[in-house]
Amino acid sequence: MKHYYFLQALKNNEVPDVLAELWAEAKDSNNKKVQTKLINGVMTSKGKGKGFAVDIQSPVFKEMVTKVEKRFFRLTDVGIPRCVMAGKLGGMEKLDAALESGEVKEVVAEDGNKYYAFRELRVGKQVGAEMSRTVSTNKNINKGLADKVSGMIESLNWSFKFSAAQEKAK
Repeated sequence: MKHYYFLQALKNNEVPDVLAELWAEAKDSNNKKVQTKLINGVMTSKGKGKGFAVDIQSPVFKEMVTKVEKRFFRLTDVGIPRCVMAGKLGGMEKLDAALESGEVKEVVAEDGNKYYAFRELRVGKQVGAEMSRTVSTNKNINKGLADKVSGMIESLNWSFKFSAAQEKAK
């Protein structure tokens, strides 16, 4: 039943884009285990006999994997000896023409040798994922326990926020 309601929610654009993409990938790879985990993780009952709905407060949304695609461009200068550059360009005349037009530059290295350099643009794409995890809970506690929990959390270098009511009780 959850599967049916999930597909209906997907069809009606009631599922966040990130989850829809994860679903599409799981479906394309025919990974039934991931499909089942996604559906069970985000679908909650509306009540007895009322069906299911997407729950955006579910742990699946608290621990979300975000796809990352970074494009990069890198300019580098490549220097090679004169005879090699002349061979690459098709002769000394073409090397002289490239030097004159500025496409190739003469460079003197630290060791005193001359090199002939050209600029090269490298384009790439890095694809990966970033994962963030948020764990939260809510419970009223007394001052003594609040102090103990606060001390423990500080010793772990974690952050912790007391609610307004808990601040008053402190």
